[in-house]
Amino acid sequence: MSVVGSSTFDVILVGVHGSGKTTLGQQLARALAVPFEPELGREAMERLGPSRATVDAGQDFDAMLWAAEGDRDRRARQEHRGVRGVRRVVETWHIGNAAYAIRRPGTSTRRDWRGELAARLAGHDVPILVQRLHVDRPTFDRRYSEHRGAREDAQREFLWSVGELLDGLVAGLAGSGRGITLLPPIDTSACTERTAGDAILAALRPWARP
Repeated sequence: MSVVGSSTFDVILVGVHGSGKTTLGQQLARALAVPFEPELGREAMERLGPSRATVDAGQDFDAMLWAAEGDRDRRARQEHRGVRGVRRVVETWHIGNAAYAIRRPGTSTRRDWRGELAARLAGHDVPILVQRLHVDRPTFDRRYSEHRGAREDAQREFLWSVGELLDGLVAGLAGSGRGITLLPPIDTSACTERTAGDAILAALRPWARP
C-alpha cells in the first residue's frame, strides 16, 4: 500500500503516559475538523474504578481492548467512507494496546501480540501517520505524581516501561511496507502544548484535506 498514492489517512498518537496524547489529539482533531478517538484502555480502566491499577488489568482486559479497537476500525471504515485527507485522530490505537499487553505481567507469554499487531497493520484499510510523543523521566514522574500521587511505584514503573517498549515497536514499523509513515517525534517536556500542536500540523500539511 503506497502512502503517497492514497487520499485517506488515520493519524495515530503514541507515547508514554503523560506525554500529552489526549490534549494534543483533541487540539489536532479540532484543527483538522475530524473525529478524535481517545484511548480505549484508559476509558475502560476508569469504568472499573480507581482501585484498579493498569499493571494488574490482566489478559482478558487486553483481549477485550483488542476486539473493541477492531470494532472501532470497522465503524470508521463504514462511517467515513469516501473521506479525503485525514480521516480521524486516534490515541494509542493497536500499537499502544500491544505495548501494554506485552509489558503487562503474565500476559505477554500467552499471545503473540507482536504478530497480532503486524497482522492488524497489514490488514488496515488506509495508511497511517504515526506521531510519537516523548517526555523525559523527570517530567514523567512529575506529571504522574500530579495526577496519581507519589505512591503506586509498580504502576509508575509499568507505565514508563510501556513507553520504552513503544519506542522500539514504532521504530520497527519504519520501512515495513505496511502503509506507515512516521512523523518527526516531539518531546513534549521541552516545548509548550501550542508549539507541539503547531509542529504536528506542519508535519501533516502534505496529507491535509484539499
